[in-house]
Amino acid sequence: METFGTIMAFLAIISVFIIIGFGIVLIVGIGTRKSSLKRTGKLGLVVGGTIFAVSCISVYGANFEIKKQHAEANREFQYYGSKFNKLYASTGNIAENVGNNEYNYWGDQIDKADDPSDFSVDKVITAAAERNYNSINKLKSNISDLEGFLVLLKANNTGELNYSQYKDAYYKMKNMVELVSSPNGSYNSFGSSFEKYDKQISESYNKIDK
Repeated sequence: METFGTIMAFLAIISVFIIIGFGIVLIVGIGTRKSSLKRTGKLGLVVGGTIFAVSCISVYGANFEIKKQHAEANREFQYYGSKFNKLYASTGNIAENVGNNEYNYWGDQIDKADDPSDFSVDKVITAAAERNYNSINKLKSNISDLEGFLVLLKANNTGELNYSQYKDAYYKMKNMVELVSSPNGSYNSFGSSFEKYDKQISESYNKIDK
């Protein structure tokens, strides 16, 4: 539709030059009293005027249709944005609870270890994740649904709303879900990453929930 409108606008501009050109021919014909020039000038003005009128009407119609499509896309964007926001908030809460549970369990196991040399980080973080198995599965399902909403937001993105903020929010949440689904690193590095992602998610939510 936008391409059609551009073509019609181009034709309207060309028709103006046609009108000017044949207008000059008509004036010359009148001045020289040559009927052939006058007929040519009149015919050219009729053709040029018709092209101009049709082009202008088409441009107006195309612009109206584009605005209508943009309005509909914006409504769809807001609809799916609302669903994204609601799921984002609940997913953030689940991820925060899982991360806190894993961090606390990890810390407790460190405190309970009689001999640090016998302490197995891999066993502890595996156990920490297993203790939150159902919640982690829910997080994976939610992040998949958020990705689906993001696709729909992109499909209805007219550039007038904040798609880039939704995209950024999604990847911030994805980082968090990946972290708590598969804890890794040291106790301190996990805690630092978890705190960083939790803050980023909160900031992202405040940007999209407006």
